[in-house]
Amino acid sequence: MLKCPPSAPPSGEKRKWLRNSLQGSYDRPPPGKKARPDVKPPLNDLTSILKTIVEDFQSHSSVCNLTWFSSLQFQYYSIDSMGKEPINASSLLDHPALARAFRFPDIPPSLFEPDHRKRIQNDFERIEVLRREILSQAEKVKKEAPPPIATCLPYPEMMFLYYPFYHYALLRSYASRCYERTEESDEFLRAKQAARRLFLHSWTTKSFNGSHDQCTDNFRKILVDIIPNDDAHSWFTEAMAPGGRKRFLVYRCHENNSPLVLATIMIDDDEDDGYEESTLFSELKRKFLYTIMEHPTPRRCSPVLVVQYMPDAYFLVGGAVYMREPRSDNLIAQRLPGQVDMTEDAGYNLHEATYTLWTLARSVSVLEKESTMLISMATHPSSKEVPFIGLEGGGITITESPWPGIIYRVKLDSTKPIGRPGVDEKNNLATLKKQGLLKKPLNTSYVLKLTYPRVFRTYGAPVHRLLARHGFAPELYLEFSPPFDLSHYGLENNSDSSFFLPFLRYHLMEDLSPPTDTDPGWISLADLAQDATADATLYKAGIQRSLEHVLELLRANGMVHGDMRPNNIMLRVQLRNGARRPEFRADLNLIDIRIIDFDWAGEAGKVFYPAVRNSEIEFWPGQDGGRILASHDEDMVRAWMKIWPE
Repeated sequence: MLKCPPSAPPSGEKRKWLRNSLQGSYDRPPPGKKARPDVKPPLNDLTSILKTIVEDFQSHSSVCNLTWFSSLQFQYYSIDSMGKEPINASSLLDHPALARAFRFPDIPPSLFEPDHRKRIQNDFERIEVLRREILSQAEKVKKEAPPPIATCLPYPEMMFLYYPFYHYALLRSYASRCYERTEESDEFLRAKQAARRLFLHSWTTKSFNGSHDQCTDNFRKILVDIIPNDDAHSWFTEAMAPGGRKRFLVYRCHENNSPLVLATIMIDDDEDDGYEESTLFSELKRKFLYTIMEHPTPRRCSPVLVVQYMPDAYFLVGGAVYMREPRSDNLIAQRLPGQVDMTEDAGYNLHEATYTLWTLARSVSVLEKESTMLISMATHPSSKEVPFIGLEGGGITITESPWPGIIYRVKLDSTKPIGRPGVDEKNNLATLKKQGLLKKPLNTSYVLKLTYPRVFRTYGAPVHRLLARHGFAPELYLEFSPPFDLSHYGLENNSDSSFFLPFLRYHLMEDLSPPTDTDPGWISLADLAQDATADATLYKAGIQRSLEHVLELLRANGMVHGDMRPNNIMLRVQLRNGARRPEFRADLNLIDIRIIDFDWAGEAGKVFYPAVRNSEIEFWPGQDGGRILASHDEDMVRAWMKIWPE
């Protein structure tokens, strides 16, 4: 038996601890209260000083026509708009306007009086100090209060995007390792040469001081080096809009005239075509929509890669998808990883540019295949809170989002692909058929849990399946990740699992639905202790006996759960006259409980706690980042049983 001392803290302390146990296992604020850096004062100061600088220069027409001033305006408008939206650490660290250093420009001495010139120079030094202060505070907050699991990724938005862009993100994340293995390949050599030319142009700006047409043509020559014309595709220079002078580069397929890449160089232009430059992809999105709508019957799903280059500022790649609906047209655009700072280079940025250009070239080669696959699919995402990658066949339909990015309720349709068509679909269907799921009613609800291998490399599936076999965990039916075949990119598949980790992994399991007035269902022990104190007290001994059985099962198999808090232990109850009466298992004569949340579970002594856990939980065993030992599950249960309602 688990023996607990008779003494217990006051009821108020009990409620406080149980309330804390409902929060996540990380040292982070509860949902909806993200940690935010206190950057309002320096951000306001930076915006105010930057506004003064821009207004000073706007009074001189000779300055307004220079590229560096256009870039400075872009930074001002972007930073000014930041103050009107919620600010968090990630948005600050990823913001392109803050990524570029403020440097006093090389302006003619005659432009301002000496005192005025000195004041502007001091202002530039001041805003650079403020920029660094803001980023420093953001970095500090990000380290001290990590965001939720759903956003603990290098590029959290990737999990919601379409296959071409998800694959782009994966390929870009492994570009450096591919470079280490094939550094002397023709593709990397061409990408490195193109990257050098981009930096050369950014530093000298000589190639981009001519007319917009000349600059666009010079940019086209660089892109042609990495994405050459061939019998089926060609680069074209087209107008942004009919009659406009601003030009775009479009890489088109000859067969159906559909665009695969849209590229632009952002420089000063004598004529204003009416497009905002303060939004990174505003021009590209408009051009994309205009290009697609030129066709009398635009394709339902038309993904395209978009490239934007501003000399002496940045080079970035994005993705856009046009979805034609029965009642509306929907254009979804997304910035992709790999943005390159073109302001300066000490070797690092040149490598980053090489990786991005190499990934761009490789991705274009398979974009048409991905587009064809997408067009054949029956479903697509309606919200960024609903995952799409790996579920596009329609065999798994999301019906509810209790915890977006982590937990979804779903239904199965065995007539449609479960995962991607092909081998994965057949394997998944065979697994579900073997477990008898395909014979269940179509309206049967399941839980789809998302985990992120780049946060925790493994999910404790062996522990989950062990407890499920003995009726102490929900059934785990299926695990799969969105497939990624390197051979599609002309690369050799690597069997080393440490070389390739997906951004996300799916776990399909039994749904422990809540009780109704007529049917029993599941609630957590935390809910029982908090909302039904009398029932919690009455059945404490029975709950302890069931937990003893689970702990003994784990010990006998050398396994640990690692997070045995009351909110991760589900209890099957029947609602009777407002009370919650636990259901008993006939085979063991024990109260029916199920353990959930196996993110940290594994072999005792060989799995680890995360580096940071929720500091408001006072009874964590072990050390943050330390090994999870065989005794820790029992230590945790003993700790919270001390404050269980008496």
